[in-house]
Formats: sequence, C-alpha cells, structure tokens
Amino acid sequence: MARGLFLRPSLSIELDAAHFEFDDAVLHHPAKYEDPVVRVFVHELLHFWQTLSQSFLTGLALAEWRRLIEFERSGLPSGADHPVREFLEPHPELGFSAWDLSEALCRYWDVHIIGPVKLIEHNERVLEFLRFFPQAKEHLYREVNGERQYSSLAFDLLMRGEDSYAEPYRYALDRWGSNQSVIFFPIAGHFALQSPRPIAVFAEASDRIRRTFQLDRMRDLDIHYVWPAVFDRVRRICAEACADLCGDRGLEAGWKHMERVGVEDHPVFRHYLALLESTSDHWGNDPPGGLDYCFALPGNPTCRERLAYAFRPPATIFHDGVWSGRSPLSLTARLFGNLEGVLEEELLTEQAREIHERGRKVRQAELRARLSSASGGITIRSRARPLPSGTGSPTRAAAGHREGDRIRLGSAADAVSLAVTLRDRGDVDGAVRACTEAVDLARDPPTAEPKRHGAKAARILGDLFEERGEQETAIGHYLEAIEMGRESGTPAGLDDAAQAAVTLGALAGRDGDARAAEAFLRDALRFGAESGTPEGTRSVARAGFNLGFLFTGRDPDAAQEAFAGAVRAGRELADPGGWEVAAMAALGLGNVRRDSAAPDAAAAYREAVELGRRSGTPRGEEVAHAAEIELARLPD
Repeated sequence: MARGLFLRPSLSIELDAAHFEFDDAVLHHPAKYEDPVVRVFVHELLHFWQTLSQSFLTGLALAEWRRLIEFERSGLPSGADHPVREFLEPHPELGFSAWDLSEALCRYWDVHIIGPVKLIEHNERVLEFLRFFPQAKEHLYREVNGERQYSSLAFDLLMRGEDSYAEPYRYALDRWGSNQSVIFFPIAGHFALQSPRPIAVFAEASDRIRRTFQLDRMRDLDIHYVWPAVFDRVRRICAEACADLCGDRGLEAGWKHMERVGVEDHPVFRHYLALLESTSDHWGNDPPGGLDYCFALPGNPTCRERLAYAFRPPATIFHDGVWSGRSPLSLTARLFGNLEGVLEEELLTEQAREIHERGRKVRQAELRARLSSASGGITIRSRARPLPSGTGSPTRAAAGHREGDRIRLGSAADAVSLAVTLRDRGDVDGAVRACTEAVDLARDPPTAEPKRHGAKAARILGDLFEERGEQETAIGHYLEAIEMGRESGTPAGLDDAAQAAVTLGALAGRDGDARAAEAFLRDALRFGAESGTPEGTRSVARAGFNLGFLFTGRDPDAAQEAFAGAVRAGRELADPGGWEVAAMAALGLGNVRRDSAAPDAAAAYREAVELGRRSGTPRGEEVAHAAEIELARLPD
C-alpha cells in the first residue's frame, strides 16, 4: 500500500510511489480512481487544507518553520517545550490528542470522498466483521436511484478503526449518536482546531451541541442540506466554548493567524496568505459558499471544487518526479497582477522543495538529540501509533474475544504469535496492529511473562517502522522494547532488549552521535550477556562489532577490545550468521592493528579469511576476499 506524508513547514506532500501525470479529476472526482495512491494523496491534501484554515495547525507549521530558522542560525535543535509536544500529547481525561482529532477529521473525509462502498471492499477489518456477522451486510448499503449508497452502519464501522485516530469519533458517537455525529463532527472538529485548546474546546462544544440539537431520531437526512442550516449555530457554540475555556483567545482561522504573526520570511506561506485573503474577500465566510464553510466541509463536492480551484499544495513529491501546485486562481492572479506575493508555480514548487530539504537537517539533528538524551537513562514509554487502517488487518486467533466491535486477543503471547505470522506473510498493517495490541496487553502486568512478549512486540514494531524510514516512531518502540525487556528480567525479554539496543546504537552511530551510540551498545552487551542465550550472544557479537567500528580512528585500544569480543561471541555461536559477524570483526581488528602499528595484524586478517569462508554467506565471502587483499599488502 502506498504511503504519504504531509510536511507542514513546506506545505508539501510526499508520496511513496512512482510519478504519474496529474489529472484534475484526482481533485474533483477521486472516487472514480482505483489507484490507491490517489486515496493517500487525498488524505494528505486534506492535511494541507487543514493547515491553511485551522489556526492550531497553522501555528504548529509556522513554529516548525521558526525552529528551522533558529537551528540554521545556532546549529542547536529546539528544546523540550516545542509545540509538537502539545499537538501529540493526549488529553489527560479523554485520552486523545489534537493530532488524533486532525487525523479523525481526515479519515471522516476519506470515507465521504472515496466512498464507504469502495473502502469496505478493501478494508479487511470490516470484511472480518461481516464474516462474524454476515446478517449485517444487508444494512451496509442501500439502493437510491440505481446507485449503491452507504448506511450509517457502514460509515461508523470505517470510522471506528483500531487506532487512536478513531477515538474522537467514538467520543462523538457516545454523545450524539450516529445521525448527529455525521452532521456535527466535521464542523465541531474544524472549529475546535481553530482554538488554542482543541480537545478541551471539542469536548465542551460536544456537550453544548447535545443540549441544543435533537436530530438523532430523524431519518433520511441529506447532510448537504443540513450542514448549511446548522453551520453558524455550531460555529457560535464552539466560539462560546473557546471564550469560556481560553480567556481572551477566541477562534482564529488559519489565514488570520498568518496575518497576526506575519509570514514575510516564508515565501510559500506568503503565497497562500495572498490567495486566502483574496478568496475571503470574494467568497465571504458564511454558508454555503464561504471560505470557512468550504474548509470545514471539504467532502462536500461544491466545497472541494472551490478549494481545488484556489488552493493546491505547492509540491507533491514522488520517487521520480513532482506535481507543481498549479491552481487556476493563482494563475489568474499572476496574469492580472492583482495579488502581491503570489508566485509562479515552478518557483513556488522550487521554494517548497528547498524548505523541505532544509527541514530534513533539523529532523536529523533532533533525532541525534533524542538519542543522546535517551542514552543517559532509558525511561521513555512510547505511545504506539498503528499504520493507517484500510488493508491487511489481522485474521484473529481463536483465543480472541470481542469488546464492542473490536476483537481482542486473549494474551500478549497470542498477539505476538499472530504478528510474526502476518509479518512473514508481508501483511505489515496487520502485524503492526497485532504488535500494538500485544504491547497494550503487556503494559503494567502482574507478572513478568506478558512483559517479555511486549518487549518482542515493541522490538518488531521498531523494525517495521525502521524499514519504512519512520525513524522517530521506530525509536520510541525500540526504547519501549528495552524498558519492557529489562523489567521482565527473563532471558527472552533481555534478548529483545539487547537487539533493540544494538539497533539504536547503530542508528546513533550513523547519525554521528558517538556518546549515545556507545551507551546503547554497552547496554546491548550487558543485556546479551545477562540473557545467556544464543540470541543474547548474537547481540553481543553485533554490539561488539559496532563498538569496534565506533572506536576505530578514535581509541585503538578500545576498538581492539570490542572487535576481539565480537570475534569470540561470533565463534561461540558456531553458525553461519555468527561466523559472518566474527569475520567482519576480525577484519576490523586487523585494520586497527595495522593502522596503529600493533602486532598480529596478519593473524587477525587470517582469522577473517577463515571465518568468512566458513560462513558460506555472500557477505562472509566478501569479507574473506577483502582480508586476503589486506594480508597481501602487509610488509614482510
């Protein structure tokens, strides 16, 4: 399945897919497209529109831009009080965050725009539900003028996925019921994200909406007619809730926030501010065609048509190409010269991509800072984030039981077993959900047994996200694997802690943070030795090799000691993988001895040749060949 990412500081979209020619139908009629990349693009496009219109997210994007500028000025990453923490932090009572709310809104519009009928056909979780309750199928669709339309049951099933994004909509369903949730959720969520405290305002507004409207028993409502009728009243309710909770800070549209804080130093934001101010003047702000109305309800075909006309992302980046943000409104504005600050599309795309590349450096620096901080004492507990739902949900084990419309597995061990099976079959989404459930089941248990299974699940999650290139998420899971494995005190738990520590050490070393790398790798040596298992010995060998590589050129004595330990551990394993690592360590040992004029470099090279040949692996053969070359170069 294709993956996507919305990059707030540059307002651009990145798609993990090959480039194809842009067609306006992608914006105006995305439900007609079978290509799953289009579904991902639509989701990220919704995040782009959110950032232009919802001041909480606008402020977050601009704060990240200021962070980038500050990093380029000082070379230091931002501190712990960065607004991203406020965005991600779950509400202490409700359990979901502003991030969850923004994602829930996007999921809401994914369902409306692409269509539940099509999504259900590709959603394993819903198909699984139907296998257990086949009688529900007749309630998912209805025929209207010869077309299959979805029911509230179909919509609710897709919205109540098995991840934190579903929590805001579950909250709405509990208070409003199905009919009113589909009407009020997008409007209340939109205006809550125009406040300084989105979740508190959303909760307070939810209670006031419940006391104001009684639409839950009405049938056959056409939401496209109901939305204009209730829009202003819901906006006032949200504004009143914001005034009561936030003092002098009222609701603020994204473009108003840009005006207030200034975007003169950001060419891409300046471009969109000019377009936003112009459309606000011409469209107004009232239903059914006002600017705020369109941004609040982008799944309405008329609203989406207007937004697509005026606001397209500056760059959509593929593996091998890019879409430029060519909107008809910006073209008209430039032709007539009536909007200052509007950029020609190619220049706009170039500016967005340049900011995106600059932002990569900031993220790398912050990653190194987090690794350094974590290495001093690993106490961070991650909040697992499943991949987006939609494909590949796990087939549940017989040991499972139901909680509402969810099927919970009976134990962490069952969940890990299922996750390994799904991972080996290539079902990454299913493996992530099963691992996440295993970690949840293992947290704060009365015995060590669930902890060891939780450590394995967290370590697998780290591997899956690392393979996807999502290092920040992967690091959180690796840290939790270390914590759970250490707390379990079991050999298996310590094995997973050791493997996670080796990976974190390698990541830190690759990013140039020697202090963090050494701390993690020494933890791996300790955990591997304490476990006393072959897997623990394997981690000792890998950690020793990485430590030797880390010390090479800095501390020859420490490098020799680490490489020699890795050779011993690899030999002890007495299998191809162990011999391969031992051969690599012996080659490194020979190089250190040669460069420091220490004796016995030739002996280390000969050992590398022997072990590499014994391993029989392609890498082992390469190491043996390299050692032979180095051996021949030594003076007699």
